Parts: sequence; C-alpha cells; structure tokens
Amino acid sequence: MTDNRKGYRSTYEALRDDPDFQELSPLAQAIFHTIKLSLGVYGINVFYPSTLREYHRRASEAEIAAAIEELEAPKPSGALGWILHSRHVWWLRNGLRHEPALSLENRNHRIGAFRHAASLPERKIAAQFVDYYSLDSDAPPMAFESHPKPIPNQGEGEGKGEGDKKEKDTSPPPVAKIGVFLHDRSQAAVAAALERPHDRLALSRILEAAPDPEIWLDEVAASLSGSDGHEVIEPRRLGDCLRSFVGNGGVRKKGMSFSLFQGYLKRANDPPPVKRHHRNGRTPDEAHEPRAPIKPDDNISWTR
Repeated sequence: MTDNRKGYRSTYEALRDDPDFQELSPLAQAIFHTIKLSLGVYGINVFYPSTLREYHRRASEAEIAAAIEELEAPKPSGALGWILHSRHVWWLRNGLRHEPALSLENRNHRIGAFRHAASLPERKIAAQFVDYYSLDSDAPPMAFESHPKPIPNQGEGEGKGEGDKKEKDTSPPPVAKIGVFLHDRSQAAVAAALERPHDRLALSRILEAAPDPEIWLDEVAASLSGSDGHEVIEPRRLGDCLRSFVGNGGVRKKGMSFSLFQGYLKRANDPPPVKRHHRNGRTPDEAHEPRAPIKPDDNISWTR
C-alpha cells in the first residue's frame, strides 16, 4: 500500500493564543490552516481557491468568500492581513517567518526562498514577497521589476516656484534582485538578452541543430543569469561564444557535443591569448639568442 501522506506543515502552538487569530471566525481559521497546508514551506505558491469547496463542503461559496475577505483584511491589531493573492498565486504573509523548518538567518534558506519566488507566474506578488523578507541581498544579481513604495509628498513643499521646478524623473524604477531567467527561460527571453542580431542568429542555429534544444537553451540561460552554479557571462561575450561555436562547425558535426558546447561557455570569460610572432617559428628565447660570430680563421668546407 502506497503512502499518500506526502509532506507536512508545522504550526507553532502560540498561534492559538494570538489575539488576532482568536478574532477570526471558525471558518476563517479553518481556511487559514488549509491554505498553509497548500502553499509549502515558503508560504507562497500557486493555489486555486475553487478547491476550498472540496475541503470545506459544509460551507457555502458565499461563506468561503467572506472568510477569504476576513483573512485578507487588516488584523484588529492594525497589522497587515493574514494572506495576499494575485490571481492564482497565494501568499501566507508570515508563513516563511513562522516556518519551523526554515530560518531567515540561514543564507541557503534565503536563496531557496528567492529562487522559489522567481519561479512563480505572478511577478508582482513575487517581488512583494522578496521585498517583504529582504531576500535580494543574499540572492544572485538578476533583474526583476520591483514595486517600491512612493515617497510621501514627493515634489511638494518648498521650491515649487516657476523658476525652481524640477524636471520630472523619467528614469526607470529601481530594480530588485530577482532572476528573470529563473522565471522565463524561453528562447525569446534569452534571445532578447543578446545584444546583436547575429548573436541571436547563432543561438537559433544551435537550437535548430541540437538534439535536445531545451537543455542547450537552459545552459545558455543559466550562463546569462549566473544560476545553478554557472559563472555569469556578459551578453556580448556570450554572443561571441555562440558565433564561435557555430563558425567552428559545432552545428555541422554528427551528434553535437554538449560537453564541447559547455567548454565554449566556460572559456567565454577567459582573456584572449597573447599572440607572439617570431621568424622561423622559434620560441622567444631562441629568437633573441645571439649567434656566435664566424672567425676569419675558421675552416669552412663545402660539400656537394
């Protein structure tokens, strides 16, 4: 008989004594535990609220909707609500903070939470999750749109005279550290990161000839983002690497070598070799070694 219990979630006993939790209705408390069981150790994941009807069969759809609103509303103490969701991504706001199996002091746990958030389909709520737990400081440097809070009364107060008006800041918003390529490793996303059209053409040639193009594309994406233990390769250097692989016949050989391709990527950041030109192919020492002069009394013999 197979064991279908799967994983488990732990809850601190102190939750039952929390004044805000005690103010919740019995159905909201039950749904809170159901959501916690469904979101995993990080407290954020894809979740379909329609399944709540299957778990809480004695409650009507309207009662479940009211309980969800109760969990989303600010707590009686004034703190933020228990849950937040954006379409099909649900977040138990303090789920990670109160997860006994993980610690925010552990760098590996923080990076794991960061990478999990980067894999979610709703990027706005993922960025909020990253900002809430300040995960970007320990994560690899990869760009992802952030949603910073506006500064109150920005642009108001002194200096609003006609001569003191400041130009509107049109620079892009600050960028949080979250991985684009951990979330989107499609060919279009990777090609968009390359700088030159012939770099993108080389990528297309490689993927067309590769026996398992998804694996090859994943390797290129990981090199761009520095994920999965890969060294970060700048887009221009990566483009040079792709064109070199194509130009040297990498796509024409039978049974394209993935290990050979990985070798190209690993050497992409190496400095170019120093070229030395010496006559007659001599080594630098031989080329500069002085020759012994011929003395007048040397016996020189000629042979035919």
